[in-house]
Amino acid sequence: MELVKQRDNVFDNLKAILIILVVFGHIITFLGLDGIFIKIDILIYSFHMPLFIFINGYFCKNFDKIEEKNIKTFITFIIFNTLYTIMFYDVEIINMLAPIHAYWYLFSMFFWKDLIKYAIKFKYSIILLILLSLYVGTINDINRTFSISRTICFFPFFVIGYYFNEEKIKKIRKIDKKITIPILVVTLIVTYFLFTNNNYFLELFQNAQSYHVTGVSNKFGILIRLLQIIIAMLITICMINLMTSKHLKITNIGKNTMTIYLLSPFIQKELSLRIINNFPDILENTYYSLSICIISTIIIVFLCSRDIIFNIYNKIIEFIYKIFIKH
Repeated sequence: MELVKQRDNVFDNLKAILIILVVFGHIITFLGLDGIFIKIDILIYSFHMPLFIFINGYFCKNFDKIEEKNIKTFITFIIFNTLYTIMFYDVEIINMLAPIHAYWYLFSMFFWKDLIKYAIKFKYSIILLILLSLYVGTINDINRTFSISRTICFFPFFVIGYYFNEEKIKKIRKIDKKITIPILVVTLIVTYFLFTNNNYFLELFQNAQSYHVTGVSNKFGILIRLLQIIIAMLITICMINLMTSKHLKITNIGKNTMTIYLLSPFIQKELSLRIINNFPDILENTYYSLSICIISTIIIVFLCSRDIIFNIYNKIIEFIYKIFIKH
């Protein structure tokens, strides 16, 4: 009888926290909140996508299964990117080369999974990829087409995750928490006070465009991107060390992050439009706005993380895969 490998609660718990931050951050964006909310968003963006991508790289070691999963990733991107565009944009501007909203992640993931087998053939691949990510921001024409900027800039985190194995994770887990807690707290505080005083830091941390388009010099942009890599890796190591391996109430959320990521933009967009159009004054109050963000996040994450939703999604993608892909 084949043994089924038990899921790692550490990573499921981490993914649960990260997807909650993703949903919370997207609600801030959809509602057009500013002030303290932009500061929170910048702090979230300083590490949440790098850590998410690191985790995906960590679990991307079985090349025999990557191809099939990668095709399904691309099918998923086509379906949801197109549906979202039809629902909320002019149908005439559908452009598969320009992923909409959160769906850039699926598009980039398709390339990361395909490129990883080539990247690891190079000596010092991580250093080379970091240098490339710093350089690509100096190209003024780099933009969201093909999600090329994000694909290149976040690829180092995917490769770093790939090079981490179970033994290295265990070593991180053994680090004294009296060391990692202060490091995490100091890193978050320094990040908050250094990088939340101007809105362009949010665009810099998103890595979606050139330094010039963001409105900063190449030297400054390179410095910030390098600091983001350092900050993100420090927080990644600390969070892996501190995260419990116990099965929590949020663990199942971490198991079903894909459906949360796919479905939440539809709910967030529709909900935010209704709030903005019908209750615009409520958003002028910080406490009401914060309450809306928190409650919306809880409801969306709860609904989209249900096993029945995740199973339906898998069956649909599997059905489409069998129709169009030769075996």
